[in-house]
Formats: sequence, C-alpha cells, structure tokens
Amino acid sequence: MADQSHLQGPPGDADNDDEGKVTIHIREGGGAVVSFKMKTESKMRKIFKAYADTKGIPLGNFRLVTADGQNVSIDVTPKSMGFENEEVLDVLSAQVGGAAY
Repeated sequence: MADQSHLQGPPGDADNDDEGKVTIHIREGGGAVVSFKMKTESKMRKIFKAYADTKGIPLGNFRLVTADGQNVSIDVTPKSMGFENEEVLDVLSAQVGGAAY
C-alpha cells in the first residue's frame, strides 16, 4: 500500500469548517445584533431572506448598509464587497413614497 501521509497537513492542521465562511452581524436601530454565518461566495440574498424570516417582515421593507453608508445589494457576495469575518452591517427601514414637491 502506498504511503499517503503526504496528502494530509501537519498534525493539528485539520480542515477548518469555517474556511471560506464569514459571520455577518446585522445591527438594528435599538442596538440589538442578529448574526448569520455564510460562505464568502454566496449571494447576500441569503442573509436578506434569513433576516426577513427571523424578524417576520417582508423582504423589501429594509436595507442593509456598511459602516461607511454603502448600500448592500442582494446580488453581491461578501467576497465581492470585501467583507471580512465579523463584518457589521446596519439595517435601515426602506423608505416608501415621499414625492418631491
């Protein structure tokens, strides 16, 4: 039988289940935080849907923004946005209406 020990990493270097994943924290207006873990290549749509389901609100009734005020689209990935693990996003109520006079 051929020696396959070269295929394994050094002892204690087992596959990390969190590799390729980030934890996204969604901070609400009152200071409460809801956290979700996702793959860096998954669309943010998963976070939007999970948050909406958790809070029992329609998907279009809120938006997520980064610390610098950039809107987060449902079609981007954490990797494409440059999110790091433990990224904090703020949730804002979507504004409906407001016609200009």
